Amino acid sequence: MAKNEADTSGTQLGRSVGRRDFIGYGIRTAALAAAAPLLAACGVPDTSGANKGSGANKGKVIFNLSSNSALYTDVYVSIEKGYFEEEGVDLSLINSPSTQPGILLVAGEANFISGGSVISYVVNTQGADVIAVYSPCNWYYEWYTNSPSVSSPKDMAGQRFGVFSLQDYDYIYTNRMMSLAGFPLDKYEVVVSGTSPNKVAALKAEQIKAAPISPPNNIVAAQAGFKRFYDTSQLGQDAQLASTYCVSAKWAKENSDTVVKTLRALNRAHTFLFDSKNKAETIQIMAKYTKFDPAIAAQVYPIHFETPGNYSKAGEWSQAAYEGSYQDLTAIGAVSGEQLPYDKIADLHYMQLAST
Repeated sequence: MAKNEADTSGTQLGRSVGRRDFIGYGIRTAALAAAAPLLAACGVPDTSGANKGSGANKGKVIFNLSSNSALYTDVYVSIEKGYFEEEGVDLSLINSPSTQPGILLVAGEANFISGGSVISYVVNTQGADVIAVYSPCNWYYEWYTNSPSVSSPKDMAGQRFGVFSLQDYDYIYTNRMMSLAGFPLDKYEVVVSGTSPNKVAALKAEQIKAAPISPPNNIVAAQAGFKRFYDTSQLGQDAQLASTYCVSAKWAKENSDTVVKTLRALNRAHTFLFDSKNKAETIQIMAKYTKFDPAIAAQVYPIHFETPGNYSKAGEWSQAAYEGSYQDLTAIGAVSGEQLPYDKIADLHYMQLAST
């Protein structure tokens, strides 16, 4: 499973965990035993003993975001407004470009990661205990093309898409879009192009005909003259896949108070974000952390908080849509066998406690 693809300008946040690309999860006892020296060899601080139980480190959270994307504006606001600190959370923000973020939880290198159902299903079928506890928003993409002849998904029959990876949300969304247009997987081509900035570059080089681009690089694609012909909202509400913040179930049980406090801070951020009088400040915070021009951040703001408004009000997401992604993962060969029970990939009681 690739990291949950979201735009990044390449600037890392806080303490970096280093560039590494684990090939496959391979979550087995031997692999876990080898994880600490492997991470150390990559220059990663050993935090595997951090924040376990009720010791002196209780309240400390290492929060990994796969990129400095606008998707995670609730985390940025919680930092800027002091919500984490006020709730008693000592948060360290890291930005790992690893394509295998689940290993960070397994190895104890992070306590929270940005993720979703794809991460949970893929790693948990191999023995991990990654659970979703909060959703900032649904994944959102807009499809752009470099061809004047492409005006709808039907025009992409026999053509080439560029996606982040063949086990990621943009690939699943692309398959769903083409299925609705009447085309199965063998009626179009999909290649790996990388993150959204790389997809824009691939469009410019005419290596691909179209690609799903996420904010804020959708604005960059439009400014480059590429034509938008579809977005995820057209798939219907039931097809929207949630981006979630995930934790190790074992760690969460041992540090339930810290988990709840973290989610309370995020709830405060969501209240802030949906207050229209905070729009200008939100745009400035978004621009600061994504490293994009405020003018571009201003165009991303309505996508998340106005129309189609894919941000959650208080961390909620659709269970049916979350579970439904398993069929997509089976179709592309990412998982096999009996689907895991929902309580093995999500735990809502922390979010419920945070709302009281």
